[in-house]
Amino acid sequence: MFSNFYFLVITISQLFPPLRVGYFVTYIFPLCLVLLIAIIKEGIEDVTRYFRDREINNSLVPKYNPKTKMWDDVFCKSLMVGDIVQLRDRVPADCLILSTLNEEGTCFIKTDQLDGETDWKQKRAVTATFQQLKSAEGRQWFYNDLNCKKFSFECDIPNMNI
Repeated sequence: MFSNFYFLVITISQLFPPLRVGYFVTYIFPLCLVLLIAIIKEGIEDVTRYFRDREINNSLVPKYNPKTKMWDDVFCKSLMVGDIVQLRDRVPADCLILSTLNEEGTCFIKTDQLDGETDWKQKRAVTATFQQLKSAEGRQWFYNDLNCKKFSFECDIPNMNI
């Protein structure tokens, strides 16, 4: 970014006769070269991201089917708002954590595909559902009549702080 700006300023300065040193092409060529390298780099990153997204979207994730009361493996690309899924690895969607195996209801997630950060972030399950799903009776109650239940969650509006 800085190198692009630097070469742009130098090239623009050569448009003014009192500041001109040498031939104009000697200033425009480095700018074009730096921009070309940046465009190629961005293109390679976009193609890599495309193939990674395609691989993840075609991976299977267990989704709860309330009609059959069974977990069905479905493609990640077919997930819809309100689907209940078991997270094993990566899921290319925003998820609300209902329960975890951890006693405190916490888990660690990576948001590298969203914000580029590769460190793990600790997230907490929704308290009401986590408490209900901790026991076998609570899980049975939750899953048995899932078609009859209505849930409402209030979330923050999207922002840059993940």
